[in-house]
Amino acid sequence: YYLGQSALAMNVPFIAVVYVGMASYFQTLIDRVKDYFRTIHRPFMYIFIQVFWAFARLAAILALWFLSVDILDKYFQFLIVSVVVTCLVSFFVVRKNFLAPDNLKEKWGRLLKFGAPLVPAGLATYVMQTCDRWMIAGQLDGEALGIYAIGAKISLLMTAAIGVVMLSVKPLLSRRIHEASNEVVSRLIDFMFRFYLLVFFSVGVFLVIVSPWLLHILAPPEYQGAIVCVGFLVFANVLLGGAMFFTSLGQWKSEKTWTYSLTSFFAMVLNIILNYRFISEYGIIGAAVATALSALFFVILNYNLSQKLHRYDYHAISLFSLIFVGLVSVVLVNDAVINDIYFALGLSIVFVFAMMLIAVRPGEYVHIATTIRRYLAKGMNVK
Repeated sequence: YYLGQSALAMNVPFIAVVYVGMASYFQTLIDRVKDYFRTIHRPFMYIFIQVFWAFARLAAILALWFLSVDILDKYFQFLIVSVVVTCLVSFFVVRKNFLAPDNLKEKWGRLLKFGAPLVPAGLATYVMQTCDRWMIAGQLDGEALGIYAIGAKISLLMTAAIGVVMLSVKPLLSRRIHEASNEVVSRLIDFMFRFYLLVFFSVGVFLVIVSPWLLHILAPPEYQGAIVCVGFLVFANVLLGGAMFFTSLGQWKSEKTWTYSLTSFFAMVLNIILNYRFISEYGIIGAAVATALSALFFVILNYNLSQKLHRYDYHAISLFSLIFVGLVSVVLVNDAVINDIYFALGLSIVFVFAMMLIAVRPGEYVHIATTIRRYLAKGMNVK
């Protein structure tokens, strides 16, 4: 409803909505090819497709800029071209694996069994990522949408950093869950998940601290109100960017991927309901809160269902304690940085120290220091 109302209000042509739908479909196909390479333990092909997709989108943006065309009319066309080209390249690199006569039926059957149930998850994720914008446009106005979009773009800096790290983490864990023992995988998940939360919630706190300067540099004065939603959106990006993957490994191990679409659907419904209720009452900060709560619900639901399908024995209390402290830290520091930057700095140090106490166990300090020293010695050719 809000998609249609907003499109009419902003004079978005109907063909643009069709382009967005087509882009979502081809994006889902690309994700399924990447999932296939994860299941056959080919991390470099997975990374190649991800990087190619990023460069295709960058090329589309640069073409749009240098050609100086009408942005509203041509943006969606460049979007669909970049996605389709990436999809064709993905099918090209996977062709040998799929078209070999001896395993054609087996490989395509495996892809359909593993990937087809994830198509609804891709659509649900798209709705979750755009629902807040469309509802702000429908319930508030274009100015509020612009302010919220600026805050969302600042928080997306987290997504860029997380994406780089997860390019290595996802193929590694996807391979290990099929090769190593349950005990080894459990220890690996526990260690990597704890340090993922520690590092990126700490980076998130830093991003909240510098967000007033970023807003001052990147946006005119009338958009400075975007700072109120940065903290909640940073929290949501940390959960959706990586925590969601860690908590769904049992679903990938059991290959019951339809359960991921199920949790995605419930999270999408909650996201729509919360956005509808909160935006009308609290404005753009209501949209940020709705996104954060939906992401937290998504992770908790994924964790419980994933553990029922295939149990990994890691310290859930420590992990969810980190998530709770991470939420409190980015929200309180966000509130403090608006009023007193020095108090916000002190508060951020306290929260980062608290997260270190939860995330790092006493014996791991020595192990981490030894590992860093060893890699530094290798880099400097020290024997």
